[in-house]
Amino acid sequence: MLSQKNLKLRSGIIGSSPFQGEARRGLCVVDRDPDSKVINRKDMSLRRRILRNSMPNPELKLWLRIRNRQISGYKFRRQHSFGHFVVDFYCPEARLVIEVDGDFHFNQKAKERDIVRQKFIESNELSFLRFTNIEVVENVDGVVSRIEEFLNPH
Repeated sequence: MLSQKNLKLRSGIIGSSPFQGEARRGLCVVDRDPDSKVINRKDMSLRRRILRNSMPNPELKLWLRIRNRQISGYKFRRQHSFGHFVVDFYCPEARLVIEVDGDFHFNQKAKERDIVRQKFIESNELSFLRFTNIEVVENVDGVVSRIEEFLNPH
């Protein structure tokens, strides 16, 4: 049996209670049925760790600007998984996924995979912002501004 504390840690990205909102939001985060877990599956933890430790320079540049609640107090996580997909950044409070696409995302096969991936993520009531490596490297301030505009629409 999982303790209350353990459940809160495992489901902390959705509400304050471990069971609050999971059905409403379409995401199952409590291990009632291990096959139904969508967010940060244990079998993906090694992959996420490897990706965190080998972030490309554009991702690292953006991470240094969005981590530690630097954008309007919103917390971002890096290399977060949804199903069998790992996204670059995720903001649980805003339910926002951010992807930074490198050169390999521009061939036809990769574009098709990205579309499938984005549809899966958006089907779980998450918003999605996509930037290119070039945008981040050449204009990280502009990228951060677009993220801020999304988080604080006026």
